[in-house]
Amino acid sequence: DESGVYNALRGLTNIQGKALELVVWPRLFKAEGGLRAFIIDDMDEDEQKIAFAYLSGNAALGARLELDANIHWYGDDEAQIEKILRELSPEDLAAMKADPAWAATRERLVNNLDGTDLDVTKALIAGNVARADAYRLREKIDEARRSQDPDALADALAGVEPSQLAAVQQEFVNIQNKVDPEATN
Repeated sequence: DESGVYNALRGLTNIQGKALELVVWPRLFKAEGGLRAFIIDDMDEDEQKIAFAYLSGNAALGARLELDANIHWYGDDEAQIEKILRELSPEDLAAMKADPAWAATRERLVNNLDGTDLDVTKALIAGNVARADAYRLREKIDEARRSQDPDALADALAGVEPSQLAAVQQEFVNIQNKVDPEATN
């Protein structure tokens, strides 16, 4: 489960990665070679690059590589793409976007995604989490309407964090007014 490994490593700082590698891993697992040897033995070269980037605390590089790895001709892992983007700090998002290789990754994302997944991705790339939340909420509301399930509608609305309600409401207005999903204000 490569995504599970990446999810566990994604938020590590360099120091936390070293502690995991040198202190925690040897205490939990007595396997020879340590964590890096386990990764090398279990993952292909591209997967190793992602894991080692996260392990070294380079979330920007790891995220860009992982986004690339989740875009496939046979189908994309939209949920993992969204998870990656949601978990990036604003600083890591900016660093990822400053990487010269980002333009190609972004183009692949935009060309392969569509509908709400594309809108959510564009909003998250812009750092506009409230807009992404508004798109997902709109999707849940539409599903509740189609199924004529008032409980699903109530659940969707209850899922909005109270502290984010005003921002999500504003983004609903922006969506209705066809403001670009990548708009930051």
